[in-house]
Amino acid sequence: MVKNVLVTASLPTRGWIAALIFSTAFLVILLGINLSTMLTRPLLKLMSASREVARGNLEVQVPRESNDEIGVVAASFNTMVLNLQQTHDEMVATYDSTLEGWAKALELRDKETSGHTVRVTELMLVLSRRINIPEEELVHIRRGTTLHDIGKMGIPDHILLKPGKLSAEEWEIMRQHPVFAYEMLKKIQYLVPALDIPYCHHERWDGKGYPRQLKGEEIPLSARLFSIIDAWDAMTSDRPYHAKISQQEALQIIRNESDRQFDPALVEVFCDYLESTLSEPP
Repeated sequence: MVKNVLVTASLPTRGWIAALIFSTAFLVILLGINLSTMLTRPLLKLMSASREVARGNLEVQVPRESNDEIGVVAASFNTMVLNLQQTHDEMVATYDSTLEGWAKALELRDKETSGHTVRVTELMLVLSRRINIPEEELVHIRRGTTLHDIGKMGIPDHILLKPGKLSAEEWEIMRQHPVFAYEMLKKIQYLVPALDIPYCHHERWDGKGYPRQLKGEEIPLSARLFSIIDAWDAMTSDRPYHAKISQQEALQIIRNESDRQFDPALVEVFCDYLESTLSEPP
């Protein structure tokens, strides 16, 4: 009968065998933990990236750390996100082209000077950067500028196209076009951040504007800046109801309206920029 080794072994040998068993068990546990970490780490990264995509971040990518099944899943995930980003960009481009079409249709109906929307949008973006409006907000400013008079779609032709002076009743209707713009756009989720300009660009610094008689800094910053740009382009362009005036005359009128119609700080920014541009040699 074979005797038990641990029974017959000497005390030092027993200690050695016990240490060997303990070391082997410890290595097995350590190896299991490492293998578990190797498997769970990329899965946790995938889960984190999925949450980012759910929040709307389509720039996230997951590093491919291996060529096994998990690596294939990571590569597939990255391809899916890239395709989503491409689809999103194409959809946004289509939306923005539609907005530009709306603006062009309104210019044709309103007999607006050709290119008015393009000019005021370009100048608005330049001056927005000049006053340090964050870059991520400029897309909303561009859309709001493009749609600044979209509410005029709700104004009857006999008022909108009237060649002479409007009556008090007609002016009351005309002053509703910012409200019409708000009602048209407020349910379009991606245009909600762009509403400030269509809704508020006829408010005045002194509180005598419309439709809500906002005063001073109650008026959104983008709308305060755009109101200056819109007035400038209107004065320096030929319209059916008035001939254009010189750029210097228009600048003087804008300066005169500082602290009344316009935010005085923004008037200085606008005039400084325009004067430096006008003084440049052709």
